[in-house]
Amino acid sequence: MSTPKPVKLAITGHRPDKLFAGSSQPYHYDNYEILVKFFEEVVWQSFKDRGIEISMVYQGMALGVDMAAGRAAVNCGLPVMACIPFKSQPDAWQKNPKIQREYHRLLAECQSSIILNNNPIAKWQATQFLHERNAYMMEQGEAVVTLYDGSDSGGTANAIHSAKLKGMKIINFYPLWVPYYKERRLI
Repeated sequence: MSTPKPVKLAITGHRPDKLFAGSSQPYHYDNYEILVKFFEEVVWQSFKDRGIEISMVYQGMALGVDMAAGRAAVNCGLPVMACIPFKSQPDAWQKNPKIQREYHRLLAECQSSIILNNNPIAKWQATQFLHERNAYMMEQGEAVVTLYDGSDSGGTANAIHSAKLKGMKIINFYPLWVPYYKERRLI
């Protein structure tokens, strides 16, 4: 019996406002910690339980799924590459210094990182760079791990569409996320 080849995983998923539906404070750090625990206890544990070795986790350092999946992967000893769309990405989160600190702490703990573009000069260019970051991760990964609610628009929908066109395996943990969050929701 042969050992399965280690797999490279791309991460995509929703931002806090979609993930923490019904929360009065979707960007609160407590919600982030619940999402990290979900990735540790459910997502990464499911790969371990199946004997699937992960050679790299590619994540985009965005609020929500990206950072939580990256943090949980680092906590579980998995190799993580931070795929940063542009250097000033965390500057928009100045109202949430705890998340900004976590961004920089996580970035320092990733095995590797890449900054894909210079800083954007306009909002439309920032959006373009975010899509380019997602495309880069889909090119690097062999399968996609996601928390995707099936919506038709947005960065997660576009990344899933790209993954389907590439013929990538898509592993959607969203159906497990919803009851997990409802049981642990604090705010």
